[in-house]
Amino acid sequence: MNNIGIVRLESLRMHNFKNIEDGEIFYSEKKRVQRGDIDPDDFKNVLGIYGQNGSGKTSALNALRVIQILLSGNSLNDTHTDYCMFEKDSYSIGADFLINFDNNYYYVQYDVKLGVDDHRIFIMEESLSYKDNFKDNITYKFSYPDNINNQFLNKMKNEYRNTYKLITRYETNNTIGGAYSTIFNSKLIEIINNNKSLESYYWIVLSLNIFASSRLSIYSINYFNENPNVGIRFRFKQESIINENDNRHMIIKCGDIFVPFTYYSKLPKNQFIVFSNIVKTINKVLPNIIPNYYVEIVMPKDIAVVNEVDSDYVSFVIAGKKNGHVIPLIHESNGIKKIISILSGLIEAYSNEGCLIAIDEIDSGVFEYLLGELIYAFDNFSNGQLMFTSHNLRILEKINYKSIFFTTTNPKEVFIQLTNVKGHNNLRDLYYRLIANPDTNNYHLFDLISTEDIIASMNVEGSLLDDKMFISR
Repeated sequence: MNNIGIVRLESLRMHNFKNIEDGEIFYSEKKRVQRGDIDPDDFKNVLGIYGQNGSGKTSALNALRVIQILLSGNSLNDTHTDYCMFEKDSYSIGADFLINFDNNYYYVQYDVKLGVDDHRIFIMEESLSYKDNFKDNITYKFSYPDNINNQFLNKMKNEYRNTYKLITRYETNNTIGGAYSTIFNSKLIEIINNNKSLESYYWIVLSLNIFASSRLSIYSINYFNENPNVGIRFRFKQESIINENDNRHMIIKCGDIFVPFTYYSKLPKNQFIVFSNIVKTINKVLPNIIPNYYVEIVMPKDIAVVNEVDSDYVSFVIAGKKNGHVIPLIHESNGIKKIISILSGLIEAYSNEGCLIAIDEIDSGVFEYLLGELIYAFDNFSNGQLMFTSHNLRILEKINYKSIFFTTTNPKEVFIQLTNVKGHNNLRDLYYRLIANPDTNNYHLFDLISTEDIIASMNVEGSLLDDKMFISR
């Protein structure tokens, strides 16, 4: 094993996370893969989540984001205390991965328990276990404040054990900087790099770190809400060599660069070159989604003068071009802006094995026929993975039922898959029927509402537009 592995997410688990007491979603091959039954031709690359508002769909992407932060070696902050279920003092998240090293597969499980104390977040427990040739081999477990299992420490050279424990003690739960993973701490990974007995562990950790840093893209609803102008997000990577002798690399900086759809944008020249290539890639696909539509990088005369003065940066305008007409993207519809904003991530995940894109409310502002065709293409022909939440039921007519989870009204089992689905069943119609008439084998998928109650509650005494309300007394 001497290279970075190809990572697939297999499952995501949540406990006491937001409104989820217990819940798990997973790709359809997970149970077979756990047994060692590996058939890449049978992998499903799409995972969709459906359910009523406030039922836990977005929570799944929030949990994935927490996993991404920790695996990237970055810090959780005190805002992550808000994810803890009301009146609980901790929550847990876990994820399973399948990592392929030249057709040598490892099944990896990562779990973290996060404590909440007076609006402070800290790591209570963290573990990473993997199956080497599908034999159990638990490698690492940490518990608060700095207890590391001996099975792991005993594999380390004596001179590094105390250093490892010291770094863990002072950097895992830094009250100023937040909570850092001990497993994915770059200083600790460097120590592991010097232990041949932990070589497989090193490459597993490094592969997960690079997956989270550069191959996992998450577009939560907060991303769109916090960026009302939307924009194109891309990654600008910098690498650092850990060990020059065997040319091992670890990405220590892979920041997301966000270019909003405002009137003017500005980037350093090296980032602008990367951004220009991203736009070229988008334009290879975009006209097939929105006919005759392209993204244009425009340099008006007034901007050209600015660029001459500030030679280290490039200023520009992002516009849309259709049938020769150029319109700044800030003036385009929300649907067009959303499609363009996620397209580079979709293309990357579609084209590259080991990439995953997760999109919240993928249907928002997108024409439903187009949406169905996009999901169908991804489900049947992509190399990477897609996870999404949606309310649009058109997708259910274009995708295998094993790739869909539905939320329930039971907080102890929030996510379920429908059972006894026959080949001739229309999943959309079946879902409608089970909402209205749940059978004994399924939890309630929806808190039923009464049309009569809605009508009655809308009829409020005293109209909000009553002129008398505006008469000063």
